[in-house]
Amino acid sequence: MAKKIKRESDCRGCAECIGCGRDRLRDVEYLECDKCHDEVEKLYVLDGKELCEDCLFDEIETIEL
Repeated sequence: MAKKIKRESDCRGCAECIGCGRDRLRDVEYLECDKCHDEVEKLYVLDGKELCEDCLFDEIETIEL
């Protein structure tokens, strides 16, 4: 399954916390390439692997004139 979940907040790490509430953690879905493990917006499935565009083109054979 390509979608993974991470916990993050919108905290900006201000010098003095004013209690704005941005530090609340929330679950965020993201996609991760099976080969390079980069976080991406789109994945392609090849031989059961979920790959980003760069890794996809590394995996498939190309023919040029």
